[in-house]
Amino acid sequence: MKSNKPITGLNSLLLLIAFAMSCSHHKETVIERNCPCDSLYDRQERGKYLRFYQQENIPFTGYCNLTRDNGNTIRYQYLLGHLIEQIEKYPGGFICEISLYDTSGSGSKRENYYPNGQLSGRMLYGSDHGYESFYSNGRIQRKGGFSLLKSPFTRNDSTFYQDILFDSIWKSNGAFDSVYRYSPASVTY
Repeated sequence: MKSNKPITGLNSLLLLIAFAMSCSHHKETVIERNCPCDSLYDRQERGKYLRFYQQENIPFTGYCNLTRDNGNTIRYQYLLGHLIEQIEKYPGGFICEISLYDTSGSGSKRENYYPNGQLSGRMLYGSDHGYESFYSNGRIQRKGGFSLLKSPFTRNDSTFYQDILFDSIWKSNGAFDSVYRYSPASVTY
């Protein structure tokens, strides 16, 4: 039922505020694109570098592509200016490398492949092991990272616990070869 009451001063003020807020508080539209990577540029926003398309003010969402000198093609995927995926392919179309990232820029997974399409190696972040490598026949070659078990050590009559770095190795015929364990303090670069 429609009211025939006149708009009072307070109601008028509330309507004016609501109208002004709706006009001045618009969301920028996210446009997903597919473009060459040289059409993107970096700009720092709130302490992080984000990718933008040409001279636009909206962080880039979509894909950009480039071709390396060796003929490999790379497709980068961005979400609101953050790199979230990178896929490199050999000229024959087989995947060479896949890298996945969270929006903070940290890698979460990376996989490499032989030109025949067989998995060559994998880096995993945030799991119980950090890497795996494979022979070209698909068998596991190495697996390593930090164990979930802690190793106690003593310094100045105090006991500390540390992660153990491990590296397990297999022969190309699939037979287990050896395992090495290191404390982080024993590994020097």
